[in-house]
Amino acid sequence: MREVTLEAYTPIRVALKAGLICTASEDKIEKYDPEIFLSKLVKAGHESVIEHINYTFTIECVSRALLQELARHRHISLSVQSTRWALNKTFDNQHLYSPNEIVERKDEKKYNILKDLHDISSILKEKILEAAQNNIPNDVLKYYIQESMTTKLVITLNARELRHIFKLRTSSRALLEFQNLCYCIFKAIPEDHKFLYSDIFS
Repeated sequence: MREVTLEAYTPIRVALKAGLICTASEDKIEKYDPEIFLSKLVKAGHESVIEHINYTFTIECVSRALLQELARHRHISLSVQSTRWALNKTFDNQHLYSPNEIVERKDEKKYNILKDLHDISSILKEKILEAAQNNIPNDVLKYYIQESMTTKLVITLNARELRHIFKLRTSSRALLEFQNLCYCIFKAIPEDHKFLYSDIFS
């Protein structure tokens, strides 16, 4: 089960002030409703103003397969739990991510094949732990860690980039785990920020 924790965020008023400064109207800031003003800008495609809104999340229990896709987004900052330095401390508590096909058990033949793969992955995990306990270096062992193994990370990004990610990764063509992560992130966003993404999560 993935966990998303909002660690820090920029108040919405910062983006409002940034937008008003563009027209030398910041002295009238109290007369503006942030939601109405910023929604108009976003709808018109003027999204640079919301780049001043930043979020930092801790995300736990996501697969390395998802991490590979997340790393393709250029305008984010990632700090990921290192296999080189943390494998001995954390690997025993990490899980194997199970795709829906193995959870839902709709097709018995496919389920059995995937169950075999899952069991093999579990054996590989145990072997990696055994190797670590026998002082085989993490630099060697990391080559045997599968993309189904989960990890933990901190991500910082701005609202414009988050909108971009949401648009791409909530598509039915996106990796299902990434789709689910997007909904978890949206849920963790402050309530007074959610209007910035209402066109995506309508």
